[in-house]
Amino acid sequence: MIRRNKHSMISLSLAGVLALSASASYGDFRVYADPVSEDPDTIQVTLNTDVTFADPVDDQKENINEVVDASDLEIVMAGAAVDLNRYLESDFVYDSKELLARIHINPSLPTPTETEPELIQDETMAPPVEVPTDVETTPEVIVPPTEAPTPAPTEPPTEPPHVGYKGMAISAPPDTYVNIRTAPSTGGKKVGKIYANAVADVLEEVPGDGGQWFLITSGSVTGYVKAEYFIIGEAALALKDAIATRIGTVNTPNLRLRSTPDLSTKENVITLLTLGTQTVIVDEVGEFYKIELDEGYFGYIHRDYVDIEYQYGHAISLDEERLAAEKAYQEQLEREAEEARLAEEARAAEESRLAAEAEAARKAEEARKAEEARLAEESRKAAEAASRAAAEAAAEVARTTIVQISARYIGGQKYVGDAVDVSEVEIIVYYQDGHTVKNLPGWACPLIGIPMVAGEVIFPVQLGDHMTQFAVTALERPVETQPVETKPNPPAPINEADQLRLAICEYAKQFVGNPYILGGSDLLHGTDCSGFVMRVFQQFGISTTRTSRSQALNGTPVPVNLNTLRPGDLLFYDTNGTITHVALYIGNGQIVHAANPQFGICIWDAFYRTPCKAVTFLP
Repeated sequence: MIRRNKHSMISLSLAGVLALSASASYGDFRVYADPVSEDPDTIQVTLNTDVTFADPVDDQKENINEVVDASDLEIVMAGAAVDLNRYLESDFVYDSKELLARIHINPSLPTPTETEPELIQDETMAPPVEVPTDVETTPEVIVPPTEAPTPAPTEPPTEPPHVGYKGMAISAPPDTYVNIRTAPSTGGKKVGKIYANAVADVLEEVPGDGGQWFLITSGSVTGYVKAEYFIIGEAALALKDAIATRIGTVNTPNLRLRSTPDLSTKENVITLLTLGTQTVIVDEVGEFYKIELDEGYFGYIHRDYVDIEYQYGHAISLDEERLAAEKAYQEQLEREAEEARLAEEARAAEESRLAAEAEAARKAEEARKAEEARLAEESRKAAEAASRAAAEAAAEVARTTIVQISARYIGGQKYVGDAVDVSEVEIIVYYQDGHTVKNLPGWACPLIGIPMVAGEVIFPVQLGDHMTQFAVTALERPVETQPVETKPNPPAPINEADQLRLAICEYAKQFVGNPYILGGSDLLHGTDCSGFVMRVFQQFGISTTRTSRSQALNGTPVPVNLNTLRPGDLLFYDTNGTITHVALYIGNGQIVHAANPQFGICIWDAFYRTPCKAVTFLP
């Protein structure tokens, strides 16, 4: 569409001289046709539109302005040129009034449903001159017959620059979004929205209210948007990568995830990512992609081992927007209801636990008194025989039941690169009756025979269900070595508190492999880090509250040290000074936690990143 504020003029080249001067009325305007004195073969047609129009406004402001559409003038003049050529090349008399009466303008705005009317012509006339296709309607042209028609040579029409454009167009609204409408006018009904940097396909470019409009399709929405709110062509292709969300898929088994973008060291390796793991690429640093490992914590993977897929935003229909808002509101209500339900369950569980303990104590006291009465009624011989048999059975159980184990290193000083041999470890097994056995077969240590690194190395030892550890310090190899005397670690006592801690850890480990869901607290079907901890402790009648930050505040602080941490303690990790993650310490330098959507519930090294705090809810 072309807007004219003063005079719109179009010159038509004719095949002969035509000397005429006339005018015709159109509504409040007037069309003038005059010969050009400098060029007798040219007629100048002038439209007087001496009117000042308001500037068009943004589509989002919902203002509809009167804009005179004079683009149809070119179409009218094209038909007039054909008629004038026919007149000059034929020998019949052409009525100038009839010619001028056919010079008119269609001021109405086209709509998407309008179609171009068929040209009516005599069977003997030449084919009509084609008119541009960027308008929705074309006035009917009736051409009189001629005995010897000769088609006037015409140049092919110039197609508007974006009609039929099928490539990517990127939205660039003046605000956060722009409305999509059923017609190329701010009066058209809204059918959707397209936000900044979303993509669309341009199906057609048409004149409309306030300028050119695009008929686009994006997502599930098809409709009209002002063309000025889009970036197209080479500019869109140059921008497409910057607006895309990049999804990386690991294309190799066991890809190292590093804490820094550096290949020169193995100290920065956090963990290994399996084949097919997907993650969002948040940045590029040299040869590395930066990804988010868990809640607010980032890592780096080498770009050679990741396949990249680009995902783009699209328009959203009004129904989709409404359903999304309703879904978000419903999810909020469900979350609040779930929190209230969990609080009520915790309160009821605590009351039930206290009542059960009182009932158990009462029954135990009754059973004790009944047993005393029964034993008092038995004969002395029967009592002695039973007592003797019980003592013999207890002695046998005590003689064969292991209560704990200890291990100590008895070899010489180790240096970097040395390995500990089984002969350099002394295992002491403690039985219930008090006797001990050294180096009982069947114990295992995964670090035996592996070259050591500098510093203190913790060697975990396991015998059946019992675990312990010993430490060996490896030094840089000096010119002269000095033997280092080591002292055996005293066996750790086993009591009810320790048994509770081990039971909590064993219960938590049985959910390894289950999924991670942000905001969830279902150990089987999906939970986040704090929900996992809350549910595990709840199984043992212990309340930890819901979030990681409140758990860190309500627990009893303990030192963040492998030498003092005990199974069942909680470790917390921060992002920029704010606690964002919690894990359950299970001993031997390991944690079990709900890591992230990629890994779910898993067992990791406790110091995969440095904990900022440790607390306990256990005695």
